[in-house]
Amino acid sequence: FLGAASAFADGAERVLLAAYGSGAGANTLVIDGSIPVDAALSGTTDLSYAEYLRRRGEITTGEPEGGGAYVSVPSWQRTTPQRHRLVAGRCPDCGALNFPAGGACGDCHAQVEEYERVELPGEGTVEATTTIAQGGAPPEFVEQQSRSGPFVSAIVALDGPDGGSVSVPSQVLADGEDVEIGTRVEATIRRIYTQEGVIRYGFKLRPVERRR
Repeated sequence: FLGAASAFADGAERVLLAAYGSGAGANTLVIDGSIPVDAALSGTTDLSYAEYLRRRGEITTGEPEGGGAYVSVPSWQRTTPQRHRLVAGRCPDCGALNFPAGGACGDCHAQVEEYERVELPGEGTVEATTTIAQGGAPPEFVEQQSRSGPFVSAIVALDGPDGGSVSVPSQVLADGEDVEIGTRVEATIRRIYTQEGVIRYGFKLRPVERRR
């Protein structure tokens, strides 16, 4: 919008605006005709990009911790339905499940404007698995690993509500036990990690045979 304001302040008669957000969507529009603006583009305060994001509320406090997968609080909150209730999307063209739902369908590659909302039952089958050894965790999981030791990360085919499945990555709560391909697992809400002083919660998986 600052660029658009600059263009209109310079007397532009036709302006193309393009914008994109944190997901796969983008918006473009053409504005014909001049729009009166009062642009003050010569401010005296310099802001770093991090400080600009903090003033907008995208970053809570302090600099983003380096090296990890940084996810702002608003971005995390927008994915609460997926992380807490396992909300997937069904492609209107081919019927495939997508998790998370957004952008092109993973099966037929159609550019989907709106997916049918589908809440997954929360059980699935391990398709691939690996153990993240001591010292091998991403920075955001170092605290967890220092406290609990190596952990299991897996690709799991989560069951659909009426057949079919969708593959998702997740930690598996194994407590030192082996997790093999074909193991049946179920979702449970756990603390994922803490970033910028905010505890992030989401789903992890545990073997069904450990259900109490």
